[in-house]
Amino acid sequence: MNSIHEEPKYPVHSLEKAIRIIEYLRENCDSDGLTLHQISTELGMTKSSVHRILDTLVCHGLAERSDIGMSRYKLGWSSYRIGCVVPGIHPIEKSGYKPLINRLSADISSRVGLYILNRKSSICVYEADSGIEIVEKNFNPVRYPLYSSCSGKLFLLNYSEDEIMNYFKSTDIRRFTSNTILNYIDFLNELNFIRKTGFSMDRFEYENNAAYISVPIFDYTSSVKAAVSFGVKGIISPDIQYDELPDSIMSSIMTVKDVCREISDYLGYEQ
Repeated sequence: MNSIHEEPKYPVHSLEKAIRIIEYLRENCDSDGLTLHQISTELGMTKSSVHRILDTLVCHGLAERSDIGMSRYKLGWSSYRIGCVVPGIHPIEKSGYKPLINRLSADISSRVGLYILNRKSSICVYEADSGIEIVEKNFNPVRYPLYSSCSGKLFLLNYSEDEIMNYFKSTDIRRFTSNTILNYIDFLNELNFIRKTGFSMDRFEYENNAAYISVPIFDYTSSVKAAVSFGVKGIISPDIQYDELPDSIMSSIMTVKDVCREISDYLGYEQ
């Protein structure tokens, strides 16, 4: 989906050098800037070549000379303004997730949905079963509470511990089933397992007859932007642990993770 790592068919070597310099400034620069010597040495370029490229970048505002010395450089505001445009032209709606979800549901033989955060709830915006889109008339999505749904748990990964504590204090925490996690400390432990494994589980916590697993989709800020969930009713029990899942489920999780990585790549996530 993202061609950033493809080799160019018709490389322009001077442009490639400029891109390498910009990337090096991005990865290593601070407010004091980097010296011409540092840049040329680390990138294996001659000082004269680096100087000419930097002079051009400065002219166009993509780089600027540091205040503490004319021979030190850092990224300029034009680089920021260009970058700010990118998230807006990469919305998740344009990521091509629908055929990916269709293919995924066929591959793992399960009902699969893509969920987003909406007004402190998780809602499903697209579903497919066995590769076929699920169409509902007068679609009015269910608003799943963050604390009792596997997709919602992933969105809470964006919260700090204090924010999660405040969430539990300010939210009407209801017991939907006997398995619903009701207190802040137990939920923090749950999030620790999710961070380690890279997926979440709803072990009959929202509905007695429904169990799901979710995998996160990340954006360019490394925040959870969306989640892909699939049903595992009849395969897992309410008390199963994250390291006790059968191989068949782990295989499905890896397949889902591949799709989520593809969508995350479109959203600018840098792993």
